[in-house]
Amino acid sequence: LTIEGNAGPHAGSGMRGGRLEITGNASDHLGAPLAGELAGMNGGVLIVRGKAGAFAADRMRRGLIAVLKGAGDNAGSRMIAGTLVVAGDAGEMPGYLMRRGSILLDRAPKSLSPSFVECGAPESVFAAVIDRHLIAEGILKRPLLGNAPQKYGGDNAVLGMGEVLFPR
Repeated sequence: LTIEGNAGPHAGSGMRGGRLEITGNASDHLGAPLAGELAGMNGGVLIVRGKAGAFAADRMRRGLIAVLKGAGDNAGSRMIAGTLVVAGDAGEMPGYLMRRGSILLDRAPKSLSPSFVECGAPESVFAAVIDRHLIAEGILKRPLLGNAPQKYGGDNAVLGMGEVLFPR
């Protein structure tokens, strides 16, 4: 499904599979749960060719969300699992209180929660595989992470099995 133009709040919230592409911007709570729900997006691929508002991928359970022109504050907050890709500015505190999952950024974030732990920049097969996948799917035109991205693990204020990766 392709939305030509912008999408409102909670776009992709109930996704369980498939592919949703938004050619414009997405409002707040992209792929996040509606009030009273425990989890947001539960599978599939959601691509935003523009910007996303605050709390993109909040409480996302699985799937892939790619935002190509930046996301607002708290992107990937409270993530349960899944993958969030942000090309462009990621706002303040990406991954705040995330339990598991991966947040892939094309630059260092403005700030991370102090309960994230720096894990260095090991050579990563995952980085090469995800870069290839994003290019093959037509989501990105060039590699996002490169050979040995900087890695932070967390958020250790909760389960702490998530990761935030970005080029050094």
